[in-house]
Amino acid sequence: MNKKQLALAVAAAIAPGLAAAQTSVTPTSIVPSPGVASSNGITLYGRVDETVMYDKYSKSAPLTVTGVAGGATTVSEVKKGDIYSPGNALGIRGREDLGGGTSAWFQVEMGMNPSERTDTAAVTGNNWGGRNSAIGVTSGLGDIFLGNWDTPYKQTFGVWNSVTSGGFSPAGIIMGMADSTGALNNVLCATTVSNASGSVTTAPNGACVTEVTASSVAFSRRINNSVQYWTPIMSGFQAKLMTAMNPYQSPGSVTLGTNNANVQKAKEYSASLAWARGPLSLGVGYDFHQGLRPVTTANGIADAKDTALQLGAKWNFGPGEIGVGYESIEFGNTATGTATDSGMKVPAYVVNGRWNIGPGAVWASYAGA
Repeated sequence: MNKKQLALAVAAAIAPGLAAAQTSVTPTSIVPSPGVASSNGITLYGRVDETVMYDKYSKSAPLTVTGVAGGATTVSEVKKGDIYSPGNALGIRGREDLGGGTSAWFQVEMGMNPSERTDTAAVTGNNWGGRNSAIGVTSGLGDIFLGNWDTPYKQTFGVWNSVTSGGFSPAGIIMGMADSTGALNNVLCATTVSNASGSVTTAPNGACVTEVTASSVAFSRRINNSVQYWTPIMSGFQAKLMTAMNPYQSPGSVTLGTNNANVQKAKEYSASLAWARGPLSLGVGYDFHQGLRPVTTANGIADAKDTALQLGAKWNFGPGEIGVGYESIEFGNTATGTATDSGMKVPAYVVNGRWNIGPGAVWASYAGA
């Protein structure tokens, strides 16, 4: 399967009563924590924009569409016009100096859509705490914080990403296998989400309630119940480490359907290393999942290991910048010993850039997977 994206956009942000243009604001490779970036006290912040999009999805063989008036029909392409708000947010952050070079901080953030897009807040972050939100401590040894935050692997996207987020960037669309927010998956509770009724929880192994879970196959992830440590920035280098708590764990084996394997708790470990000096930024990210795709078939591999590796670079040459990224995702085998190996490798790449034109900018991106 080939999946490619070509995007070209001109964007501007206008607030009531004033217009402002910022051509140099892009995701950075090394981002200070709120404890370093903010001053003492409470700060209200936000970002808002709107994008007009026109998308066309094509298929080489006709696609059968059911549920339309007059019965099923076949189409070879689908077109969509949209008003999209990529990466908008409203947040509150605070910082308190504790003395000795140590400070405590918090951040609570939510997504926002001026066009009032209908969606499920639990998986899009459009609720307080739904986007990067945590409480932490900053010192000379770095940052440690707890909460709902982008994994270090996802933050590596900023190393090469010169394009805006959302529809005009392959970050979280092709790279990372889609963007996702939520807790680790859990074999004791299967959670599904409906736009019409909100969260609907079913449990194959007894009744229980858990947080809405993130996608089991996505690597562009914002994970609940996470614990992160960021080193100080030293000679342009910064490392980030993360793990996440599991909502439920059985003391013994868990039977899933006809699979009698001893299913272990879901795990995720994420790490990144970035270096930025002058116009050049370099980064590498790694993410490890285990047990996020438990299988119900007899004798299937219940605790498949999924991994992802990402490399990125970005060069700012003054009037603009260019970024390149490469990713390799490997999904582990879940089949029985006699069945065909169900493992899969997904390589992906991206080249993107930005050119400043007066008070605005033009972005372009090409990605394939």
